[in-house]
Amino acid sequence: MRKKLIKLIAMCKTPQGFFVWVTLLFGGIFILAIPPLQTPDEAAHFLRAYQISNFEFIPSQKDGITGSDIPVSFQKVQEAIEGGGAIQTRPTLKYKLGNTKAALVYVPLDETRKVFMDTSVTASYSPVGYVPQALAVGLGRVLNAPPIIMIYLAKLLMLITWTGLVFVSIKLFPFKKWAVVGIALLPMFLSQSVSLGVDVIAIGSGILFTSTVLACLYRKTAMTRKELLLLIGAGVAMVLSKQVMVFLLGLILALPGASLSKSSKKSWLLKIGLILIPVASFGIWSLFLPDISSNITQLTNGQNTFEQIKYIFQNPWMFIMTFFNTFFFTPGDGISQSLMGNFGWLDTPLSALFINAGYASLFVYWFINYEGKNNTRTVSKVNKAVFAGIAVLYFIGVCAALYILFSPVAFPIIIGIQGRYLFPCLFLLLPVFFTNIFTTKEKYFVRFTKIMSITLLAASVITIVFRYYITVY
Repeated sequence: MRKKLIKLIAMCKTPQGFFVWVTLLFGGIFILAIPPLQTPDEAAHFLRAYQISNFEFIPSQKDGITGSDIPVSFQKVQEAIEGGGAIQTRPTLKYKLGNTKAALVYVPLDETRKVFMDTSVTASYSPVGYVPQALAVGLGRVLNAPPIIMIYLAKLLMLITWTGLVFVSIKLFPFKKWAVVGIALLPMFLSQSVSLGVDVIAIGSGILFTSTVLACLYRKTAMTRKELLLLIGAGVAMVLSKQVMVFLLGLILALPGASLSKSSKKSWLLKIGLILIPVASFGIWSLFLPDISSNITQLTNGQNTFEQIKYIFQNPWMFIMTFFNTFFFTPGDGISQSLMGNFGWLDTPLSALFINAGYASLFVYWFINYEGKNNTRTVSKVNKAVFAGIAVLYFIGVCAALYILFSPVAFPIIIGIQGRYLFPCLFLLLPVFFTNIFTTKEKYFVRFTKIMSITLLAASVITIVFRYYITVY
């Protein structure tokens, strides 16, 4: 027993071991501290998980509304959690632990009584992004557990899934593994890892895809069959979870032909195949999607997709100004906060001190090298340009998608953009900034990563606890 304990403690000396320990510890605290259904659209994602656990992959439509027959108890559990009223975006209101107790004691699972509920918010998401959530809900149904238990079980499985995906990614990442750890332990990453949305599968698969490409690119040897399957699986998972992740498939072009095949022609065919398989999988899924373009619940901002696209092509300069307005004025403050740490319904931000500390640590992870000079020589300028280009395309793609789908026509800012949507860029930029301009010893870098990660996460826990449970004025 003592030897096993010593072995477990020794894991903290490795990048992936430290990541697992800290993620499970603080992730568990986040699960308990953040009240249930207190992240954007979490209730809607919970309903989608129930649909998929019932093998209802494609939502139905009734009276122009996209939705599904959901147990009334799922509706009641949200009412019990809210108690006297919703607290999101109302930071002066605190959460009562009695609400969770009421949901546990007084809202049992009852699948005999169902009601048609609107699920249009999540209708376009494929079942792939809901595998952990659906498994948790399915297990809860087998055990006849109350819906509140299903919610917490789903959060736990989300955390385990995230931990596993990033663990493998760190092992594959060919350089500056501690930098990968530091980025993956930024507070907002951990917050999303216990939410019920599709970000865990989408972003986790995206990081795994990026790490696999880098691993093959870095050593410049033939790709193994396992790595090939890993690229296909991660590519399909990330694209099916979130369509905008399709831009990451461009990283395949950075792979040298020799890593795929001795034949130049065959290597290009394999590259095209690695890109087309995830794209085709999404194309097939989209054939089965219900038409939600006229769904009244989707038109909350009076948006018009066709007219917005027309506006962009006719006024490209104004669209560029929209980027400027969004990121350089007041709206940009919320985006920068939500990239580093803004919890709940984006109403629980870290203080400016810790937000700035988070960005300072991010620049350390990007720009400071603690490895030998020879490592940087294997990341060519061409490959750096590819990674930088993919990051820029992804960023533009996210902004354009949100502007087209959620913003009123010709609106001066992009509505709906959150920092978490830009998570993949943080990893894409690691090889771009991998140079010897700034260097330090490994022990100092590791010490900085450990101290900064735990400090930011501890500050996040304190912020969350005071937001939801403690009144200070």
